[in-house]
Amino acid sequence: MTIITSYKKCSLSYKIYISTAAGFCIGMFFGDKCSVLDPLNTMFIKLFQTAIIPFMVFSIVHSIGALTKDRAKRLWKKGSIVLIRLWVISIFYAIGLQFSFPDVLRSSFFHPGNFNKAGGINFYEMFIPSNPFNSLANGFIPAIVIFCILIGIALINHENKIELVKSSEVWASVMNKINNYLMMMLPLGVLVMATFTFGTMSYMQFKGVLLYIMASIFYLLFIPMVIYPVILTSISKMRFS
Repeated sequence: MTIITSYKKCSLSYKIYISTAAGFCIGMFFGDKCSVLDPLNTMFIKLFQTAIIPFMVFSIVHSIGALTKDRAKRLWKKGSIVLIRLWVISIFYAIGLQFSFPDVLRSSFFHPGNFNKAGGINFYEMFIPSNPFNSLANGFIPAIVIFCILIGIALINHENKIELVKSSEVWASVMNKINNYLMMMLPLGVLVMATFTFGTMSYMQFKGVLLYIMASIFYLLFIPMVIYPVILTSISKMRFS
């Protein structure tokens, strides 16, 4: 009972760590037998994605559409430089990340020649919202974000935007609550997904996961602690203490 009480008092992040560690141990012990968890693994993955895109859509529309014309101009003048720099850094990191993986894994999961094959990634559909409903249905995040930004910009000078902006705020709040409800099942979902993943992956896949984790840790430590402060100090009066 003491263990259960202590577990209940843990924060969500600690519960996720515990679930990941438990899933790793269970997966390593049972091995390929964990393949029976495939339906549950798929169910949790899709379940946790339920409110993400709707929340993103309503949040972006509300955040940009609620701006006044003057405030939007000031935000663009002061924030565009930072935003462009962050985009450049993120793109540079995404391109450089692939070189952290061995040739075997990179040839299996990513190779420039794969884009020329039938069924490869279509960058036009990924980034250009020519059919917003298709982008929403297929989860093309860049195209969805661009479409929402365009809607928000169009709303800035619209005379009757108040009702739509308020509605977007309400719907964003509703989707956030749905997401919070789903997060209550996250430790269980992480346990199932970690058990299935670690139990069914091969040695090379496991090596790739470790490399990805190491690269992610480097990104989480180096970018926020070095790159972002350098950008802020270069455009403001803030200085390193």
